[in-house]
Amino acid sequence: MAVCSKEVIANLTGGTTALQWAVEEAARRVERLGVRVRRVAVVDRRSRAQQSEEPYVIGELLPLDRNGA
Repeated sequence: MAVCSKEVIANLTGGTTALQWAVEEAARRVERLGVRVRRVAVVDRRSRAQQSEEPYVIGELLPLDRNGA
């Protein structure tokens, strides 16, 4: 199998537990191919009311890997 990417970003935020498991499993498989994986969470620190009023705002990207990459 040819590897086409040097890095994959795995967003573990949102979705169902099953979806989060699937993303993590895909990340582990990509790592076994020798590709760097960065695990991240995207958070919106605004109040629920602000999020409802203006839902399409880019969230803050937080690294989840221990090395902070």
